[in-house]
Order: sequence, then C-alpha cells, then structure tokens
Amino acid sequence: HTGHYYDEIDAVRSDVLSKVDTLIADARDKVHECKDAMNFTDLVENKIIKEKRRIEEEVNLKYDEIIKEVEIYRKQALDDIEEAFAADGKVVCAGRNSIELLLNEIESCLKSSDRFHSLVSLYPKIIVLTGQLLEHL
Repeated sequence: HTGHYYDEIDAVRSDVLSKVDTLIADARDKVHECKDAMNFTDLVENKIIKEKRRIEEEVNLKYDEIIKEVEIYRKQALDDIEEAFAADGKVVCAGRNSIELLLNEIESCLKSSDRFHSLVSLYPKIIVLTGQLLEHL
C-alpha cells in the first residue's frame, strides 16, 4: 500500500514537472516573441524618426524657397515704388522748373512795366512817341 502511495506521488510529480516544462517552453517562446516584437518596434521607431527628419528637412527647404521668392517679390516691389516716386519726383522737378521760369518772366515783365510806368510819369509824351514809333515799324 505504501508503494502505491509513492507511485501516485511520482505520477503527480511527473505530471506537474511535465506541465512546468511545457510552461517553461511556452515562457521561452514568449520571451523570443517579445524580443522579436521589441526589435520590430525599434525598427519602426527608427523608421519614424528618419521619416520625421526627412519631412522636417523638406519643409525647411520649401520654407527657404518660399522666403527667397517672397524676398525677390519684396525687392521688386520696393524697386517699382522707388522708380515710380523717382518718376513723380522728376515730373515735380520739371514742373517746379517751369514755374520758376514763368516767375522769372513775370518778374522781368513787372520790372519793365515799372520802368515804363516811371518813364511815362516823368515824360508823358513818351506814349505818343512810342505809338508813332510803332506805327512806322
């Protein structure tokens, strides 16, 4: 009877050891699966980081191109404004010169008229003589 009892214990022990061996094998498989999953996530993470950097570089290049184009447009616009105001300035300067010439002519006419007025006041017969002179020309 005692041997039968130990036989049952050995059977249970063998069964438990078999189950433990199966669990250990399953655990080792899970360890390998987890390591494979970790390696895969590392690869994915590295790929994501590289792609992020590539996209950032592309965005920065496009940004630089756009800024360069905007700068060219800004310079052209400022040049156009400068040219327009320079042309307007030339027109204003030409107008001022014309007004200055006209002013000089008017002042000259006024001086001549003042002299004539003074002469006529001093010599009233000068008008008659001037009229006669003009008739003979």
